[in-house]
Amino acid sequence: MKKDRPQEDQGILEQIREKAGTNRCVLCGKCAAVCPSFRNLNLEIHSPRGRMALCTAFLNGELEPGEKFLESLSGCFMCEACDAICPAGAAPFRAIVFLKTLAPFQGIHQELKKCLEQKGNSPLPIRLFECLNIRVSEKGSFFSGDAEPFSPKEGNKGKKVIYFPGCIRNYHLPDSAQATFQALKKMNCEISFAKEIECCGAPLLFTGSLKQVKEIAKRNLEILSQYKQSEIVCDCPTCAWMFKNYAEWFFKESPEREVAEQVSQRVKLFSEFLSENSSPDSPLFSRSYKGIKLGYLDSCIQKYGWNASGALERILSFFKGLETTEIPENLSCPGWGLLLVEYKGLSEKYANRLISFVEENHVEILVTEDSALQLYMRLHHPELKVLSISELLVRGKYNSSQK
Repeated sequence: MKKDRPQEDQGILEQIREKAGTNRCVLCGKCAAVCPSFRNLNLEIHSPRGRMALCTAFLNGELEPGEKFLESLSGCFMCEACDAICPAGAAPFRAIVFLKTLAPFQGIHQELKKCLEQKGNSPLPIRLFECLNIRVSEKGSFFSGDAEPFSPKEGNKGKKVIYFPGCIRNYHLPDSAQATFQALKKMNCEISFAKEIECCGAPLLFTGSLKQVKEIAKRNLEILSQYKQSEIVCDCPTCAWMFKNYAEWFFKESPEREVAEQVSQRVKLFSEFLSENSSPDSPLFSRSYKGIKLGYLDSCIQKYGWNASGALERILSFFKGLETTEIPENLSCPGWGLLLVEYKGLSEKYANRLISFVEENHVEILVTEDSALQLYMRLHHPELKVLSISELLVRGKYNSSQK
């Protein structure tokens, strides 16, 4: 017997039908090939197709969310690969985000939501990491150090940029953020910081707290719109994706849409910016990595969220004598999902598969812009050397004894 949904949920249900296109899903299964959770568990309920079938049954009043339904949603890495690959225009990722806002699904990320939504003096990212039992770097955050806006000498100025490291690099990987800052200085960029931006809003989006994300997005747009002539350079693919998608997600039919679209056009991931504004003869690529075998990979949200892959490969080709291997498609990084996914050690299953590939192929350094992957590996698998592209640029000659 079909069950009618509460009136207060009707708005969200309509958004699921409209933005997630549940009626467009033909259950072809193409999404399963790019889904990290399905590849690691090989269970239909953990594929985008399985999740869309559950979602459709719930929308039609034919199914109530039980343990398996909640497990299915909590096992999603939130990488958006399924949305990008769907030939019919369905969007399982968006369906999951909206479902998480409804009362029957509040059990997912329950502790995280409490940490994120509570009021207090701590910045939102700090509350998140405390809930995840991740300590801030002993070195302090990047912004708490000596980072100050930089302006090159007259006649030698490059592009104007706002550098936004993202909360993981700011609080947990400050050396990586410092490396990007130094690389931008060597490119003679005129560098500003939007330190007032506390968070891009991704953790709230991924846990289904849409109202709070919209408030954060509105505040961030007000800040970023003040730097009209500057490109917005992000270290974190997820932060860049959020800034790019404020217009589509939150301001499609509102006065903020024009500002959101203008900001979106100025957002660049650091590898994109570097690829577009440098060449092989730049001093940035003079470091010696001869004889070193390096693996590299793009995050899923970088590859599928806005098709920003390829820049990393091009930059690595500028280094002379560096032997590179691309991490296979089936090991694309699920990004923030590594830290947020709640399903039975799923993050560790992914990490072990990646480590196995690295060991079998004798890879000495893994390079990625995915800050969540870098943090996860440093916390749980410090034996694997994971660097950002900026760290590779500014560090001295690497040898295997530095592992």
